[in-house]
Amino acid sequence: MSKLTDLRKASDLRAIRVWLGLSLSQFAAEFAPSNKRKVAHVSRAMVCHWQAGRHEMLDFQKAKLCELIHARLASVVERDDLRVTVAHYSPWHIRVATQCGTCDRDFEIVRSTARRCPRCRAKGKR
Repeated sequence: MSKLTDLRKASDLRAIRVWLGLSLSQFAAEFAPSNKRKVAHVSRAMVCHWQAGRHEMLDFQKAKLCELIHARLASVVERDDLRVTVAHYSPWHIRVATQCGTCDRDFEIVRSTARRCPRCRAKGKR
C-alpha cells in the first residue's frame, strides 16, 4: 500500500502518529512551547489523552499537526502542491487536496499521482 492510502485510512491520532513515524516523546516535542502559544508544555501523557479522546487539541496544535503531515507527505510523494486539513469528528479525517491542472478547482486526491479532478478526468474520457 502507498503512504497516502495508509494516511487516508488513519482514523485516530495514534494511527496518524505511527504514520508519521514518531514516538510519544518525539510527537510531544514537536508541539514544544513558543512565545505565541498559550500552552507551556506538551507531555507524553497529554499526547495519550489526545489519542484516547479525553482532551481535544487546540486549533494551533491541529495546524501544527497538519504541518507535520504535509512535510512527511511532501517528502514521500515528492510533491509540494498538496494541502492537508485535519477534521476531528468521531474518527479523524485527513483531507489531502490539490488544485486541478485543467480547471483550477480544488479536489481531494486519492492517488499521489493525481493531477486532474474527477470531473476533468471524466470529460477527457468522452
